[in-house]
Amino acid sequence: MAIGDHQAGEEIAERLEQARSKIEGKFSQAGAVLESTLTVLGRALELLSQLNRVMGARAVEGATQDLVSTSAEFNSLPALLVARNAHLGGLEKARRTLSSHIEEMRDLLKYLLVFAMNLKIAGSGSAAQTYDFSDFAEEMKSRLGQGGADLDEFDARLEDLDHQIRKARAFETHLLEQADRMLPSVPDQLTKDAVAIGQYHRHATKMMSEVSRLAQKIQSQIFNVLSSLQIGDITRQRIEHIQSGLTLLSDARAALMSNGMSDDACDRFDRYIYGLLAHQLHDTAETFSLDTKHMAEMIAEISVDTDQLLRTQLDFSNGAEGGGLRSLESSVAQALELVADLERSAEGASLVHLATTKAVKELETCVDSVKNVKEDVQFMAINTTVRCSRLGDAGKPLEVIAVEVRHYAKKLESTSEATRSSLHALTIAAAQSGGLSDHDNHASARTKLESAVACLRGAANAIENDLTTLTSRGQEVASSLRNAMSKLNFEADLVSVVSDEVNTLMALAGATVTTTEDICEPLGEILNRIASLYTMAKEREVHARFALPANEIEDENRAAA
Repeated sequence: MAIGDHQAGEEIAERLEQARSKIEGKFSQAGAVLESTLTVLGRALELLSQLNRVMGARAVEGATQDLVSTSAEFNSLPALLVARNAHLGGLEKARRTLSSHIEEMRDLLKYLLVFAMNLKIAGSGSAAQTYDFSDFAEEMKSRLGQGGADLDEFDARLEDLDHQIRKARAFETHLLEQADRMLPSVPDQLTKDAVAIGQYHRHATKMMSEVSRLAQKIQSQIFNVLSSLQIGDITRQRIEHIQSGLTLLSDARAALMSNGMSDDACDRFDRYIYGLLAHQLHDTAETFSLDTKHMAEMIAEISVDTDQLLRTQLDFSNGAEGGGLRSLESSVAQALELVADLERSAEGASLVHLATTKAVKELETCVDSVKNVKEDVQFMAINTTVRCSRLGDAGKPLEVIAVEVRHYAKKLESTSEATRSSLHALTIAAAQSGGLSDHDNHASARTKLESAVACLRGAANAIENDLTTLTSRGQEVASSLRNAMSKLNFEADLVSVVSDEVNTLMALAGATVTTTEDICEPLGEILNRIASLYTMAKEREVHARFALPANEIEDENRAAA
């Protein structure tokens, strides 16, 4: 073999070194890219897990049901408001009846005061002065004045109560007008929005489940590709073994030539080993090409799933605007406005109830005071009648006055009883209007609305905010995979280079060496030394095809002996 051919072997080793270095570098880069892709996927899966916790099906479903049930309650408001207004009307009517009784008592006290003055005048005669009717009339006047003061206080209390009732009824009227304006459109829209956002969350949950499935699939596929990257290490080792084989060949050839081996024997020795190394390199290139194509197919499959992942996210994000949350918040704001007015109305009704209850107790005291005035006046009238009978004809004018006093005192008694009955009716009316305040239900409606919206807002905001991040993660994965594919594209600069070296080695090997009897011993030694380099089963399979026949080795051993 010519010296140029030996130099070609060294050049092959150098070019293989360049190819081996590129393989090592590119596979290292691709591995780093895929590992970073796994990190991105891991973050995406963590984000999906957080979203699933925020969007717990039970929480969202419960919030939606609260909104629907609350909106249904709003539609029952008109009947409640009409009933409460009617009871406030009854309370106002009872108050008017009571006021009429007070006026009647006030008139009676005025009449009695006139009779007291007449009694004083009539009792100014000398015969009547014996019994001092003047002092008697003054005392009666004093008692009647106290009764009038009690009635004035009574009347003032009723005026305060009347003001509160009118205020409550005015607000009830306003509330009825507001209910007419907002019902049933507000609760109907609230129900519609609640159902829409419930559907949105179910769709979002389905989307996240699909994204999670694809992300986990891609994650598993990348693990497989990372496992396949060992072909780079395998190829690197096999190229190193071929380079070592070329070095062993160069050293063995030099030794054989120095020992006087013929040029023909050296040429056959070289070509035999070149043939082995050419087949090793050919099998290496072929296996590497097949494995890298398979790896490219796996990455292409990952790319398909990644594209599907991106489409799923983008299709959802294009229609994701809080899932109708903004519309829902508008509906809830109107509903809360209605609830706030209901709470004020209920509070007003409750205040009327408390004020009426307090007023009734105070008015009962006033009625008892007037009743005591009646009893005192009636007792004084009886005493006056007794005294007048002792005066004979001189006492008859006074006796007529005393009879009238007793008559009006009796009327005052019946009016007092009627007033007490009116107070009882006022108590019942107050209890009925107070019972319809429903303050707890309004507070419950507010709580349900606010907590439901808080739950749905949290879920929708999480989707709006995190969906962008998820989409960004998906785009990072797609970009990383494209980068990895470019790193693992060996056809142009690696596989073709190795194939060229295979052709060169094949050219150096030339025709198959058939005569090896005279070079069997050095061939056996170098073949054993090359075989000791192998770490792969495929290398041993190729090497087995170049094993020397056993009979040749035995013949050579006998000749040496």
